[in-house]
Amino acid sequence: MESTHPFFSKRFLFLNTIYFLIFSNLAIFFNYYNYLKTLDIDPQWFGFLVGLDALIALIIRPLISPFFTARDAPVTILWNAGLVFFCLLGYAFVNTLIPMIIVRCIHGVGVVIISSALTAYTVLFIPHDRSAQAFGIISVSFLLPYTVIPYAVEWIIYFFKSYEVTFIFAALLMIPVFPLLFFINQRSFHDTGIDTGQKDRVSFKDMLSNLKNRRVMALISVSVVTFIAFSILYYFLKSFAIHMGAKDIGYFFTIYAITMICVRLAAGHLLDKANKYVLFTVATIFTGLCYIFIGMANSMNMLYLYAFFFGIGIGVMFPLINGITFDISDPAVRGINLNLIIETRDLGFFIGPIVATYILNRYNFTVLFSFSGIISILSVSLIPLIAKQNR
Repeated sequence: MESTHPFFSKRFLFLNTIYFLIFSNLAIFFNYYNYLKTLDIDPQWFGFLVGLDALIALIIRPLISPFFTARDAPVTILWNAGLVFFCLLGYAFVNTLIPMIIVRCIHGVGVVIISSALTAYTVLFIPHDRSAQAFGIISVSFLLPYTVIPYAVEWIIYFFKSYEVTFIFAALLMIPVFPLLFFINQRSFHDTGIDTGQKDRVSFKDMLSNLKNRRVMALISVSVVTFIAFSILYYFLKSFAIHMGAKDIGYFFTIYAITMICVRLAAGHLLDKANKYVLFTVATIFTGLCYIFIGMANSMNMLYLYAFFFGIGIGVMFPLINGITFDISDPAVRGINLNLIIETRDLGFFIGPIVATYILNRYNFTVLFSFSGIISILSVSLIPLIAKQNR
């Protein structure tokens, strides 16, 4: 791909809009646990239902990623956008366990296929020398729903007095995906600036060779540790706040999210100009220290302060993970490797709560968040393997 080929275009804007719409249908589930309490379902199944989509993603994503190419990705996205549309409508009409499991499973499969195909498609539009900036912008597109959609959901519930309407609202958000993707696809394969070498399906031999790539495997390992640490904060910060005497986590995630988005928008182009490996090392150590200080906080004001610094660290780390993955991967397997990074998130969010529960049963929150910080800092020992060129 030529670096002179611009990615700030209508096509790139529409691609980010699709990311926003797809992740919006996930963001509405922030209150799904409380919604389940209103249904005729035994509470012992609530945890299973909430985590069912992550479990499905963990199992299915590595199996399907090799089969997506930039050529067939648009059709795959369109078919599964329709599937997700009807699943979201299905949520509004099921209120017992077995139908809910079925809808949850099918919805999870549809979302995993869409996100995997969209990732494979996205690599066509990213210049090699602006990968961190591009992924910084894309990441904002799927973070924005988690700040906008909850407010929209609260307004819908207040106005319609029904949570089921939010599922219909989310289903309607999938409709614009069809014309947007049609426009992008029509332009892409008539554009000589697009790297058509990425359109062929990867062979099994290439897949094995890719998994033997020491740089890729080292980055995957660092990413798993990153998401284990992050999932512990995500799932247990509210319990920590309650432990300190607060009713909830207040503005922690708001401060963290706004800071992170600002960092990605303001510093995205600088991430490509700097040495990504050095910056990744510094950001990982910085974020690790934030985990440790969060565990030592004794007031909500201190947590809010650390949320600001945590947003800076994560705001630099996450785009660099994707950017470095893009840079060190052969063009034919970039989409696959980016999906493997998404898979590390699923694995991290599966392992993290299990490890955290074990630690809290024996120690306390300070030890828990210190654990997150220590493993994050130790993971930088693998970064030299990522930076070293394969011979």
